Amino acid sequence: MYARILLPLDGSPAAEEAVPVAAGLARRSGAELELVLVHLRLAISFPDSPEAVDFGDLDAIQLEYEATYLSRVAERLRAEPGLRISTHHLSGPVVQTLAAHIADAAVDLVVMTTHGRGPVGRLWLGSVADGLVRTASVPVLMLRSSDHSGDRRSSFRRVLVPLDQSTLAEHATGAARDLLDQDGDCVLLHVLHPGPLMSAMPAPFGVIPELVADPESRDHAHNYLERIARRLRHIGTRAGIAVTVAGNVAVEILDEARRERVDAIVVTTHGVGGLRRLLLGSVVDKLVHGADVPVLVCRPPAGRRAAPARRARAVYRIG
Repeated sequence: MYARILLPLDGSPAAEEAVPVAAGLARRSGAELELVLVHLRLAISFPDSPEAVDFGDLDAIQLEYEATYLSRVAERLRAEPGLRISTHHLSGPVVQTLAAHIADAAVDLVVMTTHGRGPVGRLWLGSVADGLVRTASVPVLMLRSSDHSGDRRSSFRRVLVPLDQSTLAEHATGAARDLLDQDGDCVLLHVLHPGPLMSAMPAPFGVIPELVADPESRDHAHNYLERIARRLRHIGTRAGIAVTVAGNVAVEILDEARRERVDAIVVTTHGVGGLRRLLLGSVVDKLVHGADVPVLVCRPPAGRRAAPARRARAVYRIG
C-alpha cells in the first residue's frame, strides 16, 4: 500500500490530467500526495543564447509564476475531503532532481502523464517519464495525454500483468496488488512466440495461433501462470490467466488489454525469459505509447537489477 505518492507537474493542462488519478489513489490508500515542480533555469534551456543575455530577471519571474501555480493546484486539492497535500518546488536537471527527491522522500509511487506542453514545462514530460522509469526505484504510473481527461478514473478493478516466466517479471504482481482496488482482480498473461517457420509465413498462416502453438509449451506456460495465480489467490487477490500466441508481443498485450477490458497494464522493465524484449525502448515503450489505459512500470528490487545511476548532487529546494 502507498504512503507517499508523487505527482510531477509542469504547468500544462496535460500534466494535470494525472491529478484525479493520483488524488484518487492517495485518498483510497491514505497516502500523502506530493505535488512537485522542477524549475529548469532558462540559461540551461537556451545554452546557445548570446552571453550578453541576462536570464536573472526572467528566471525570477518564472520562479514566482511556478510557485503561484503550484500553490493554486495544492489549494484546489486541499479543498477536497480525505487528502493530505504537500508541495515541493525544486531546481536542477529535471529527471535527476526528481529521482533524487523520490529516493530522499521515500516516495512509493509516481503518477504522471507522458506528454505536456505548458508555460512552465516546455514540453518535458515525455522525456521525463521515460527517464524516471529508467532511474527511479519506485513504480511509475504513466497516463497518455488525452482529449478525454474528464474520463480519467482512479479506480483499478482489473489489471493485466504480462509475465515471461522470470522472477524479475513476477515483481509486477506485487505492484499490481498495490494498485488494485480491494475487490479487484488481475489477469496474468503469457505470450508464446510461434515457431520461426510459421512466424515468417505470410497471412493467413502466420495469424492462426491454434496451428502454431506447441502443446508442450502451452501447457508449461499455463501451469506456470496457474502457479502464480494460486499464490495471489492465497493472499486474497483474485487472479485469472491467459496464454496466447503472437509474433508481436506488444501488440498482443495491447489486444489482450482491450479484450479483458482492464483498467491498467502492469509490467517490469526487465525480463530474462521468453519475453526478454520486455525492456524500455521496445515492448514497454510501445505499451506506454499505444495503451488506452494507464501503464504501471516497475523495476525489480535493488538486489535483482543493475546498480542505479548515481544521484545528481546539484539539487536544491526553492523557498
